Amino acid sequence: MKDSKKSHAERSNLLKEVRKTGGGDKGLPTARDHNVADVGTADKLGLAPSSTVKGNRADNDGVRRPQSAELVAVSDLNVSILTGDDKDIYYLFEARGRTIVKPSKEVIEKRLQVLADLRHIGIMATSRNIKAEIGGSIDKATLDPSIIVATRVGFEKVPSPRYFVYGDGNVIAPYADLRVIPLTEDKGHFMSAGDLRTYEEGLAKVLRNQSVPTTLFFFGLMSVLKPFVAGTGYKAENMMFELVGPTTTYKSALTCTLAGSAWGKGHSGDGYARSWNMSDQKIEDLFLEYDDHLLILDEATLADTDEKKRAVKILNTVHRMSSGQGRARSGMDAHSHSVTMLSTSNQPMRQILFETEEVRRALEVRLVSFQLPNEARSFFDTVPEGFSNVDDAMRHAFIITGSNYGVLAREYIRNVLKLSMRDGSKLTTLIQRSISKFLRTVGMDVGDTDAVSYRRVQPFALAYAAAVVAFKTGTLEKEQWGRVKKSIRRAWITYGHTKPSIAGDPRIVSYLSAASNRFVDVRDGKKAWIHQDKLEQVAGYLFTAKDKALCLAVPAIARHNLNIPTAALKKLKRDGILRSGKNLQSKLILRRVGEKEIRDTFYVFKIPAIPTGTNLVRDPKNE
Repeated sequence: MKDSKKSHAERSNLLKEVRKTGGGDKGLPTARDHNVADVGTADKLGLAPSSTVKGNRADNDGVRRPQSAELVAVSDLNVSILTGDDKDIYYLFEARGRTIVKPSKEVIEKRLQVLADLRHIGIMATSRNIKAEIGGSIDKATLDPSIIVATRVGFEKVPSPRYFVYGDGNVIAPYADLRVIPLTEDKGHFMSAGDLRTYEEGLAKVLRNQSVPTTLFFFGLMSVLKPFVAGTGYKAENMMFELVGPTTTYKSALTCTLAGSAWGKGHSGDGYARSWNMSDQKIEDLFLEYDDHLLILDEATLADTDEKKRAVKILNTVHRMSSGQGRARSGMDAHSHSVTMLSTSNQPMRQILFETEEVRRALEVRLVSFQLPNEARSFFDTVPEGFSNVDDAMRHAFIITGSNYGVLAREYIRNVLKLSMRDGSKLTTLIQRSISKFLRTVGMDVGDTDAVSYRRVQPFALAYAAAVVAFKTGTLEKEQWGRVKKSIRRAWITYGHTKPSIAGDPRIVSYLSAASNRFVDVRDGKKAWIHQDKLEQVAGYLFTAKDKALCLAVPAIARHNLNIPTAALKKLKRDGILRSGKNLQSKLILRRVGEKEIRDTFYVFKIPAIPTGTNLVRDPKNE
C-alpha cells in the first residue's frame, strides 16, 4: 500500500531520482484546444507543418483527444513538477494551452510511452534531437507549488478545503490563487443546464411543506456539508434513505429526478442516477466516483435475479457505504469515501435480506426506510398548493427539471467553499447551531439514551442544516420553501424514529406499515363479520392473547405477502415471536358470518406495539 505520508526529505530524493532517470501509465490532457499560428520548422516538429493529430474522443488508453490538435514546436513545451492530492509527484507537460499530466513513476519507467503521448498536445517526438530536447526539459523541470494535481473527485482532503472536483472533472474553486488540474474522466452522468432561479421557483412550488419530498431534497445536499461537521461536535456518517412502494407511485421520480436534478440530469439513460443492476465491484467503484456527492441507486429488486445473491449484494453495499472504506484490490490502495445515498425498491430492504439479529442492528443505524403511506397521493402529505392533484404537480416538476438540472449543487458547493475560506468558524457555528436546533425540536438534544435513534436522527438534522446553509449563503431563497424544519421533523417522527418499545421484528413492522395492507382490529374480543369472499382483502388481525400479549394473526392465504422464508419463520418460533404448536400455523376463531363463528388458519406473531400509520379497520362488512 502506498505511504501517503512521505517526509520532505523522501519527496526531495524522489525528485532527484526523477531528474536523473527520466521515463508513464496513462495521462489525461486537461486543457482546451489551442489554435497554433506558427508551428515552427518541420525538423523541430518531426513532421511537415501541415500534419495534425485529429479526433475528439477517448481511446482505450484513457486520454482525451483534443480536436484538430495542430503541431507545436518543442521550444513551446514547458515541463513542471507538481504535487498531487495523494502526496505523489507528477509531471505537467504544457504546450500552447494544451496539457498532459503524467505520474513521476511513469516518466521514470516508461519514457518512450510519455514521448509518444505528447502527440496529443501537438508534439511529435520522432527524431533523436527532439527526444533529447524533451528529455532536457524533463531533467530541468522544477516544482511549481501553485498547481496541484487532483486525483479524486470531491473536496480537497484537508481540514479546510480550497476546491471541489465535480464528477465530470470540472473544478469549483472560488478563488484564483490555486490552479487545480483534475485527472477525473467525465463519464457523462454529471451534466448541467438551465437557470438556478427558474429551477428553484418551479421545484419549490411542488416540494413546499411536503415532509418526505422536502427531506429527500435537502438530504441530497447534505454531502456538501459533511466535511465541515467535524468541528461541530456531531457526526456525519454515510447513511442511506430508501423509498419503498409499488410502481407508478413516483418513488423514482422523487429520488432520481427531483433530488438527483440538483446534481445532474434527471431520470434517464444518461442521467445522474444509476441502477442497482450492475456488478458488486462497479457499485463499489461508484463510491469513489460519487465521493462527496449524492449517490442514487434505483430499484434494489434488480440487484440480482437470485434472491440470496441479491440479499448478499445489498447487505455488502450497505456495509461498505456506511463504513466509508472500500476493499483493497491487488495492486491498488483502498480509498475512503463520503457519500449520501438514496435508493428505491418495491419492497423494503429488510424484507429482501435474510436477516440475523446482527444484520437487523446493522441496518437500524445505517438505513431509514420511507414506505408509501398513501398510493393516491404518493409520498405527499397533501396535494401541492396550486395543483389539482399530485400527477399535475409532478408533470410540472418534470417540465422544470427537463431543462434545468445540475446547477444547484455546483452553486451550493461554490458558496460553501467561499464561506469556509472567508470565515471557517462562521460556517462551523452555523452548521452546529442548525443541528442542535433540530435535535431540540425533536427532543433528542440532551442525554438521549436511545443510541440507535440518536444515530438515525443525524441525517435528518443535517438535512435541515443543509437547508439553513443554502438560505444563509443565498444559494436558495428561504421564502420559497415554506416551513422546512417542520417538514423534516414530520418525516423524522413518521419514518425515522424507531423506539425500542415498537421496533419488533423489522419484517413484521414493514408488513404492518405497508399502506396497501388492511388489518382488522379485534382487540376487544368481538369477532369481526367477514364473508369468505372478502378474506383476500384482509392482511391480518390484531388481537389480544389470553396472556394479554398483543398479537398479529396473518391468514395462511396471505403468507406469501410476508416474504419471510420458512427457515426464518422457524427461527422466529425459536425466538418466541411466532406462536404455534407443533407446526408453524395456528387455528383461531377471529371472524364470523352472521352469527356463525369461523375457524381459520393463521401465522400468529407476538408484537410489542402497532406502528404509527397501520391501516386499521373494525368492521369490514360495512366498508
